[in-house]
This record gives sequence, structure tokens and C-alpha cells, in this order.
Amino acid sequence: MPKDFTVIIPEEGGSWESFARSVEATPGELLVVLPSGWYAPGFADDSAFQAFLNVCKKHSGRLMIATTKRPFAAAARKQGLRVIDRVREIKEFLEGNALQDEALRTLSPHLWQQQLRSRLQSMGLLSLPRLRVWVLIGVSAILLLFVLFRLLPSAEIRVSPRADTIVQTANIFLVQSGAVLDDVPDRVRTLPLIPMVVTVKRSITFDQVGKEFMGTNASLPMTIINKSAELYSLRAGTRLMNQAGMIFRTQEPINLAPNEEVTIKALADDLDLYGEIIGERGNVPANLKWEFPGLAPEERILIYGENREEGKGGTSVYRDVLKEEDLVVAQKQLEQELEAMASQLVDEQRTLHNAQSKDSFLDRLYYEEFTIRTFSGFVLPMEFLGEEVASVPVEGIITYTTFAYDKQRALEMLEAELRDHVGEGKVMVEGSVNLDQLVHHVISYDDDLRWIKLTADLTGKEIYVLDPLTPIGSRFARTVRERVLGATREEAIRILKNLPEVENVEISFWPPWNNTIPTIPSHVSIVPVTDNK
Repeated sequence: MPKDFTVIIPEEGGSWESFARSVEATPGELLVVLPSGWYAPGFADDSAFQAFLNVCKKHSGRLMIATTKRPFAAAARKQGLRVIDRVREIKEFLEGNALQDEALRTLSPHLWQQQLRSRLQSMGLLSLPRLRVWVLIGVSAILLLFVLFRLLPSAEIRVSPRADTIVQTANIFLVQSGAVLDDVPDRVRTLPLIPMVVTVKRSITFDQVGKEFMGTNASLPMTIINKSAELYSLRAGTRLMNQAGMIFRTQEPINLAPNEEVTIKALADDLDLYGEIIGERGNVPANLKWEFPGLAPEERILIYGENREEGKGGTSVYRDVLKEEDLVVAQKQLEQELEAMASQLVDEQRTLHNAQSKDSFLDRLYYEEFTIRTFSGFVLPMEFLGEEVASVPVEGIITYTTFAYDKQRALEMLEAELRDHVGEGKVMVEGSVNLDQLVHHVISYDDDLRWIKLTADLTGKEIYVLDPLTPIGSRFARTVRERVLGATREEAIRILKNLPEVENVEISFWPPWNNTIPTIPSHVSIVPVTDNK
């Protein structure tokens, strides 16, 4: 066989079938090394081995078998395959090949075992008396058990400190600049009362001009039914109303005996219950039920009206005519729009101030008592009264005054006092004191708004100090260790949750299968877990 050949060695855990596939898939001249000293399950099947030799026979012209196992060599020669079965010849054949060592290991594993034994003997490991070997093994086992169950076990106790809410309440006087207060104590907390004044001018087009009815009202014969046990007397002009809100009036008085019905003429009003013109809508169909809105609800069931004929004669003709009540509505609408614009403008000014200032935060006092509205310059089109118009212009001015105070200064004032009330062994939770936690309530004010008295409540959170690097935390850690050494996980959690400083407890062990706190204090670590959200 030429020197340019490929060595194919079976893989451990493989089979004759996979080995045969490797032979077929490899081109060129081949040296196939058969295993001699190990028998994986996949190579113990004789029928599979015969199938493998049949595959090799197909490639006998380019294939040679290398094996030191005589049954393998005999079976291969029987198939007409070329065989090398001596280790010396195989070494010479594979000299210089990168797979020489691995091939020899596959062919003669006992040689490698002998080499390993020789190396161990040269190290003196196999020359020890048997008793010394067993003593060494026993001591090693004892040391291993000592490390596993005494030195190695540890526990980490993660403790969440308990957080409590603290509140500082104080009265604050908001005082206008230049105000002289005789009835306010000298030693009180004061802040400036800041007026926020805006002036807004606006004109609108009022198009809700009232309609003047110029058509004719519908009429119909109305049958009045009395199902009660009493006599009812109804004067002329008594109103009847249907479910649509249309109003008709009786045109003559009625005296209605019990269980009696009378038919009279009824005439529609100009406007219905909702202020809309009735007109042509008064030509209602027959057989509608009508109620007397002036009677009590329980009486309307017993006495009512029915039109057994349809209404006739109603026409819807009207024109838009400006009346004094229209101007009243127009002025009221303009006042509402002016006030809404002014209030929005004040809020925009306050928002802009708070965005631009880092040391000040204005908080508006949203109270009706602290809002001053002064309307002026109203121009109403009086000259159009009684005229037919679709819309009229209306304009006016509002001077809008509201009050605010610097909430940031109030926060700084109360925060220092709140920190003075933090309990022993506790600290304030950073970020728990902010503007959102400051709430004010007005308790009194001057009639001229020279001053306003507030009650301000500032809320914060305090937690216990459990850091072992601090003196307080060190004492806490020592207390924890004294109470839980040697306890099970469940006992330790129950004990620690009963401590006033603890909110929650988590315990992890090493090794993981352990479930008991070690008895060596240094093997128990205390880790505080603080959540400031």
C-alpha cells in the first residue's frame, strides 16, 4: 500500500454499522484498524461484524485490515482481505503517521496499561504496603467528611428591614407682602402668600338667539278620563303633556265625577318642555296618552287624557329675534369662557415657573374662596334688541386673581423637623420625602386674604439600620447569630420574623442539600436587603 493512505479507527460508543459507513464514505487508500482490547456494545454483534467485512470486501482493492485479534484476522483473510496482524509490522507501516499512537492504543491496550503501571511504580504509589493504602484512603475520607459537614457548610441570611411611616404636621401662615398681622403669633412658621393675577380680554359671537314663534298652534279634541273615586275640578288652561314633552292646554274648565270621561278642546303651547317650538309637531297622531304634570305621580295613573283624533292646524313658522334674556345668556357664556381661559393661563404660568426654577415650586390653592374674579368692559349689542338677527358679537374683560405658595420651601422647612423624629437605630429612606408627600389643608383665612393658615402634613419612611459594618447593624447581626445557630430553615425564619427590625427573611444554604444553620458563627453571613421603592 502506498504511503498516501487514510487510517480509519473506530469511535468508542460506535458500532460496526457506523464503522462501515465511515469506510464507504472515505475515498482513497485505507488502513482499517479493528479494535482488539475493548468491546463496546455496538461491536459485540457477530452478524454486524460479518456485514462490516462484506462492506470491506467491496473495497478490497484499496483497503487493508490491521488487527492483533486472531478471530478478526482469520475472518478478514477468509473474505480475501489483506491483513497485518503483527504489532511490529503495524508500527513500521504507520511510522510517521499522526494516528500511529491512537492506532496502537486501539490494537494493543494492554501495552498502555503496562506503561501506566510502570509510571505509577516509578512514582512510588504502587510500592506502598496495602495497609498504608487503606489507611491513606480512610484518612482522606475522614478529612473529606470533616470539610463537607463541618468546614464547608454556610448560610446566608438576607434580611429586609422593616419600614415605618412617619408624619410631621405643622401649621404654616401664608402672608401677603406688606400685610401687618396683629392676631398672628410671632413664633410661627410663615411663608409668602403669592398672588397670581392675569387679565384676559375676549370677544365671542353669540348665535343662540331665541326664536319668536309666528306660526299657528295645533288643536285637538282631548278626552279626560277619571278612574278615581273622587271628583276632580280642572280649570281652563290646565296643562297636559305627552312622552315627547309636547304641552297642550285645556280651553275650558272641567268638573269630572268618578269613573267619568269628558271630551274638550285642547290647544298646543308655543314651546314644548325643552324650549323647542311645537308648531307643526303638534299635529300628533290619534290615541296618545297625556298626563297632567301638575298632579301627584300616584294621581296621574287615575286621571289622564287621550286624544282619540289626530291634532290639526299646527304650522312651524318662526324668526330669530334678539331678546334681553338672550343677552343675559350671552354674557353668562362669555364670563364662563373668560374664567376658563384665565384659570388655564394661571396654570401655564405656574408650570413655566416650576420648570425654570430649581429652588422654587409654586403650588396653587384651588379653593373657591381664594379666587377673585372681576369682570369689566362688557360690550353687549343692546341696539339689536327686538331685531331679527342670527348672531351678535359680545366682548368683555376679566381680571382673575388666585393665590399660591412655595411648596419647595415648605418641604425644606418640614423635612428637617421630620428627620429629627427618626427613631433610634433607624434612618430615613432616601427618596421617600418629596413634594408629592406634602399635603396641605386650609384651616382658616383672613376675610381680606391678607393671610391664610395651612396645616401641612409631610410623610416619609424610616427603616432600621441592619448593615453589619455599622455599630447598630453589628449588634443586630450578633443577635441574629445567637438566636438561629443550629436551627432549621423554618425555625430560623419564624424566629427572625418576630424581631421588630425585620420585615422579611430569605435563607440560602451551602451545600444546597443542607437545611440547618451552621453552628459556627463565622459561617453565617447577614445581608441586609433594602428596597427604597
